[in-house]
Amino acid sequence: MTMHIPTTPGLHEYAREELVSGLPVDEVVERIHGALRSNDTGNRFLAFLLNDMEERELFHQLGYSCTAHYARTNLNISKSKIYELLQAGRCLRKLTEIDHRFWKGDLSWSQVRLIVRAAESATEKAWIKKAMECNLKDLSLAVKHARPGEAPKDKSCGLPESLPSIQLSFDASSLEVWETAKRGLQEEMGEGVNDLQLATLLAEAYVQGKLSDKKSQSVYTVVVTKCSTCKEATVLTDEGRAPVDEKALEKVLCDAEVIDLTEEEQVIEGEREIDRATPEWMRDRVLARDSNRCKCCGRSRSLNAHHIHFRGKGGRTTLSNLISLCATCHSHVHEGFLTVKGDACSPIFLNLRGQRIQPDYETPSMSQAEHLES
Repeated sequence: MTMHIPTTPGLHEYAREELVSGLPVDEVVERIHGALRSNDTGNRFLAFLLNDMEERELFHQLGYSCTAHYARTNLNISKSKIYELLQAGRCLRKLTEIDHRFWKGDLSWSQVRLIVRAAESATEKAWIKKAMECNLKDLSLAVKHARPGEAPKDKSCGLPESLPSIQLSFDASSLEVWETAKRGLQEEMGEGVNDLQLATLLAEAYVQGKLSDKKSQSVYTVVVTKCSTCKEATVLTDEGRAPVDEKALEKVLCDAEVIDLTEEEQVIEGEREIDRATPEWMRDRVLARDSNRCKCCGRSRSLNAHHIHFRGKGGRTTLSNLISLCATCHSHVHEGFLTVKGDACSPIFLNLRGQRIQPDYETPSMSQAEHLES
């Protein structure tokens, strides 16, 4: 697919000019619209390129586990924005009429990013008409109430639809359980997932009898870390470490596995042979120490304990030489796309070009901590 960029006069000139105040009102208005259009065009181009990277899997060559990992690390884009751009880029390949109307200037990017969530080839003209007839708030509601592929509903008659709402309050550990489930669902679906979608999925699973009281060994583990020095308990979230209050900690302690890593390194160094495969118990401790996330991209699924100094080249099977990597990042290391240096406390990741990759999640050293897995 070829990407055509509008050649609107002055489209990019505002980015090159100095900021000047005191201009006549007509010129100020002109520059406002020009700057907005330039930003819109940039979003469309970015959506196309990110989707192209995703479909061709170019992120592998740069040492990243997915396009989202690359974008979060290098472009400082939020997760929700990345998924929105990827969805828009994917949809605009098929919804050529919407893309053409954007190119002509009939639609703004704010309108495009909304209607591609609901439109399909058979309904895109109806959604274009809807976008041009109503304001952004009403368009957002129309998209929200439409099923994928469905044409916009006629809301000109009757009372406005009233939807019930439920508000939930979480403590730090409960919120991380919720967000962990959301992250896993997003990885499976390949697009953004909101709270309503997750709640609906859980409710349907319960009604269908898919949830039982039997405790399973889920790949989604929430790790509560308690410092052996200050006794503070924390849980790693997308916004960093959040404190866990005493009552929540007591609840976790009721049936959580407690892993004490304070003296573990000395035992491993002194009593175990070099160059052996990683035993299951040690793998569990490595994953717990790293908060059950890949140290490179932050994924919480399909985790492996990787030898920083390769076992086949004399590397030891010790906590200081083992870090948690997801299956994708682990493959990148052994295929040469990604290099890991340093140690488990401060790993350094380099891509094929020797450029440093900033880990998507920073997890502090846990050698002097105990972990509570719930």
